[in-house]
Amino acid sequence: MNGLKKPKIELIFQVAVVTDDLEKLLAGWKEIFDFDEESIVIKTTEEAYQFDQWDGFNYNEKHCRFFNKFCRFSLGGIDFEIIEPMDKEARSPFSDFLFENGGSGIHHIGVKVDDMPALERKMKAMGVPVLNHAVMGQVLADGTRKSCTFYDLRKQLGLILECGSLVVGPMAAAPGFRDEGFKRNEEKPAIDLLFQVCVCVEDLKQTMASWKDIFDFDESTIVIKSTKKAFEEDGWDGLNYNEKKCGFFHRYTRFAIGGLDLEVIEPMDKDAGNPYADFLLAHGNGIHHFGVKVGNMAALKQKMKEMGIPRLNYAEMEPVLADGSRKGCTFYDLREQLGVILECGSVVVGPLASDPRAGNPPDFAAD
Repeated sequence: MNGLKKPKIELIFQVAVVTDDLEKLLAGWKEIFDFDEESIVIKTTEEAYQFDQWDGFNYNEKHCRFFNKFCRFSLGGIDFEIIEPMDKEARSPFSDFLFENGGSGIHHIGVKVDDMPALERKMKAMGVPVLNHAVMGQVLADGTRKSCTFYDLRKQLGLILECGSLVVGPMAAAPGFRDEGFKRNEEKPAIDLLFQVCVCVEDLKQTMASWKDIFDFDESTIVIKSTKKAFEEDGWDGLNYNEKKCGFFHRYTRFAIGGLDLEVIEPMDKDAGNPYADFLLAHGNGIHHFGVKVGNMAALKQKMKEMGIPRLNYAEMEPVLADGSRKGCTFYDLREQLGVILECGSVVVGPLASDPRAGNPPDFAAD
C-alpha cells in the first residue's frame, strides 16, 4: 500500500451460507448435529426496514432493492449464519450467488478489520466495488449504528468478506471467547471447534500474493506443502473421491489470520475428476470447506451411513502418535443438507491447536 499501514483482520467471528430454503437447512443442522438451539435467532431485513432499523438497498454500489431472511446460531465457537433471499428471481448479492453457485453454498466469512478506512482505500485503488453495505439497529452511544460492508474478493483472495463494525455471536462477549455453554447430548455428534476456513483457487501463488498485498498478518505462520510430497515422504494416503480410488494431488498453503487457520488449495490436476478440480470447474475460486473438530465422530460416521452420504475424501498421514493414531481427516459434502462441506480433522491445526477443546494428543506438533 505504498508504505501505508495495511489493514489487519483482527477476528473471524462468523461464517455464512446462502440457500433457497432456510428452514430445510436449519432442520438439517438440528437433525445431524447437537448445538445450542437456544442461540438460534431468525429475522428478516424486511421487518427491520419497516421499523427503520435497516438500510442496505445496494449491490455493487448501485441501488438495488432486496430483502433477506436469515438465521444465526452459535456453532463451534463462532457465529453461523444461514441467509435466504426473499425474492430469488430479483437481482441481489445473495440471489445471484444462489444462481451462480447452482444451489446452497458457503457465501462469506464475517471479520473485524482494525482499520476500515485503510481497507476502503485499498479496495478503491484496486477497483473493487462494495458488494453491499448496510446500516442497522439503534444509534449507539458513540453516535454510530451497526454496519457491515461486503467485498467480493474471490478473484483475489478466494472468498467474500463481510467486514462488520461490531462482532456478533459467541465472540462478542470478549476477545477469544468461545465457550458454547450448553448441555450436550452425548449420543449426537457436535462441532466442538470450527478451526479452519479453506478456499480453493486456480492459482495459489497469485492468491497468496494478494493476501500479502491487501492485509497485514503474521507471515511467519505460513506453511507451504503438497500432498504429492506428503505421499512420497510422509505416508499420506488420500487418493480417493466419493469412496472410490482417485489419483490426484494438490498443493496448499496455510496461515494464521483472525484467530483461525486459513488454507488455500490449488489442485495440481485441474481436469474434472477430483474434489478440488470439480469444485473449481463448477464455481471458480471460492470457499470450499470448513475444518472442524467433531465430538463423537463415531456418531457422525453412523449418521452419514444412515443418510447414504459417502465420504467425499478421507486421508491419513504420518507420524504415528503416542496413542497409536495417525493424523487424519474425513470430508463430507453436506451442501444439500447443511450448505457446507466439512473437513472433520482428528487433530486441530493453526491458532486453535492449543485450545482445550482441541483435544490434540500431547505429542502432536502442530505445524
